[in-house]
Amino acid sequence: MKSNRIFAVFLLIISTIFLSLQFFGFQHFGIIDQLNNDITNVNTIKYATIVSQYTNYLIILLIPIALLSDYIQKRYEVLISGIILSGFGFILLSLQNINFFTILLSALGTASIIANFPSLLASLFDKNEEKRNLGFILFFLALTIGQYTSSFSFEKIFEKSSIELGFTVLYVLLLIVLLLLGFSRKVIKNNIKTLQKNESKPNTIFIFLTILLLVVSEIMQLSMMDITQIKLDTYDVFTLGQAKFDPQIFTGFTGTFSLFFLITLFFVYMVKKSGYNTKNIISISFALLSISSLIILPIAFEYEFDKVSFFFMFLGNMFFIALVSSLLIPFSLGLMGKLTNQKYLSTTFSVLVFLYLLVYQYSDFWKMKSSEITVLFVIGISFLLSILIVKLKLPK
Repeated sequence: MKSNRIFAVFLLIISTIFLSLQFFGFQHFGIIDQLNNDITNVNTIKYATIVSQYTNYLIILLIPIALLSDYIQKRYEVLISGIILSGFGFILLSLQNINFFTILLSALGTASIIANFPSLLASLFDKNEEKRNLGFILFFLALTIGQYTSSFSFEKIFEKSSIELGFTVLYVLLLIVLLLLGFSRKVIKNNIKTLQKNESKPNTIFIFLTILLLVVSEIMQLSMMDITQIKLDTYDVFTLGQAKFDPQIFTGFTGTFSLFFLITLFFVYMVKKSGYNTKNIISISFALLSISSLIILPIAFEYEFDKVSFFFMFLGNMFFIALVSSLLIPFSLGLMGKLTNQKYLSTTFSVLVFLYLLVYQYSDFWKMKSSEITVLFVIGISFLLSILIVKLKLPK
């Protein structure tokens, strides 16, 4: 990549860390508020409701904003407008001005960011350029860093200070991103690949298939993590040798493993810059998902085993889930960028995020009641998909 484009990608990746920290930090408002009634003197359910309403507005607004961004081909401008709108929304929320308008304003800004950020990154690469995969490896690494950091940083903010300060931190994070993107405006806009008249039409069928594979994978991973979490919650203290641990510290292993795999993947990609077969990587990911579900089979069927055995099963499950995400998501995003064109970039990526938000927001509707059936379903479907993907004529 040319040095100025490398600089543009670098600034987008750094901005992604702050945006991820801001987005996932806000998701912790409802969770932490419900867990600890002593954090504030206000009604705790109010903040859980804010987060839920905010997410519902995101789901409603995301696709229309993506369609608008693609129609006017002004992704950078819509992104900057979204940061400003979201910032104003969080300022009002920090002042306890909590109403329909402030929540909607924050969601409208965030939807504009989500709809255009991955597409802006993808537009820095040519349609058939393999370096796009490297860009999305860094993008997913930045998202993971932000999500991983938000889980403990915002908890500390709430323990030491107040919810209002939390909203202020969200605004400051957006301000940092605004300054970074404003500083790099010329570099980014000069490197964006413009829409060509002779550009091929999007491969709609394979785009939909790739999105479907990602969503199915996410549902299966969440289902397996839910099974292990239920078992983990039965332990008050976890003993390993002479050491004693709070069992909940193990839930952070997925993020730790993901960071390790993504950093390793980045350096491997830097050494071997071409020759990756995305179809095979997706197939391998589902095969690994099948192995991951086999590991927790004894937990699902409620066999008796000691804490040490559970620890290694839990660790193995987290290990493979992190590996699956680290392989599947970046390469699938890169493939989606290849299958679509500049005219539909924002809409393509927004459909995926839209379905992800639905999966997380309405998880009670798709979770199976029986853990045994869940694991057997995951084993069968993931193994079947790993074979079928090889047979499909997906682009390499």
